[in-house]
Amino acid sequence: FFFQAEDGIRDYKVTGVQTCALPIYVLKDQDKAANELLELIKAYPGESNFVNLAAEYLRSIGRDEEAMQLIQDAQKLNPDDGLMQFQLSEYYAAKGQDSLSFAYLKTAFSTNDLSADQRVAVLMRWYNLSEGNAQAKERAYILLNLSETVSPNEPKLLAMYGDYCSRDLRLRDAIAYYRRALSFDPTRHPIWMQTLALELETRDFTGMLADASRAVEYYPTTADFYYYKGFACYRLQQFEEAIQQFETGKELVVDDLKLLIRFYERLGMAFHRAGKFQPSEEAFKYALALNDHADIILCSYALALAERNERIDFAEEMVNQGMLHNKTYPDFLHAFAYVRSE
Repeated sequence: FFFQAEDGIRDYKVTGVQTCALPIYVLKDQDKAANELLELIKAYPGESNFVNLAAEYLRSIGRDEEAMQLIQDAQKLNPDDGLMQFQLSEYYAAKGQDSLSFAYLKTAFSTNDLSADQRVAVLMRWYNLSEGNAQAKERAYILLNLSETVSPNEPKLLAMYGDYCSRDLRLRDAIAYYRRALSFDPTRHPIWMQTLALELETRDFTGMLADASRAVEYYPTTADFYYYKGFACYRLQQFEEAIQQFETGKELVVDDLKLLIRFYERLGMAFHRAGKFQPSEEAFKYALALNDHADIILCSYALALAERNERIDFAEEMVNQGMLHNKTYPDFLHAFAYVRSE
């Protein structure tokens, strides 16, 4: 017996067919379910979706050889079907025939038949396989390039390409791919975070300001985006704007003491650079009240005092405290040298 469309989920790719095979997966009798699928294929011999569905099910219950015979027979009618190529790739991978498996996988990735989610799942596996493996990395990038050619506007695949570039320290390439992904889907919060973190690492403060400004538009209650925007403004010497972003963002911090401390540390420095020394003092003192051992506060507060030639003894005390366990931290070395010069 066949299940009608109202009994299950109809495959949207099938037109003019009222039969839906998906509900047979709920049958407890696996052989009966497999037979129903095979009967379905006989009824619609030209429908490759049903062949792929049947082959996938047969493989899931350990009937691999039967599944592959089904695919090979169906290929005579649909030799270019990407999903069948994908099934063959999975089959030969399970057999340990990696080269043959990859050949079929390349063909599958060259078609439009694989969904973005299917591609991402494969690329996730290759992400782990290709770490420290030159051949696997080369093959992974082949699959990435094929996916980009077939689906140049798919944000999931562009973000995946960015992940590979980030892992391989191609940071500017990673940023470019993340930005492309966000141009097609700007609601992807993790990609905004990854992009801004890489822009900070590469010191692309102009790009960071532009991207953080966009991120704030889509996520106006995310404190991190205000921090990145304020940090970029600070580095670009837009101190008043930086102050505004830090003031706004700190009010949005929830259960994240480290982030709150960073906000007040940057706020102290932004006020200092803007010549507003009293608010700077208040921000630093509040940060110290949150954690009087935080290196970032000790360093920045000491530097601000030294630059104003105020309370040098206290500044030196903070630097010395930080240097006890951060002797090679560049900012501490700078603050140490500045304080000692006063």
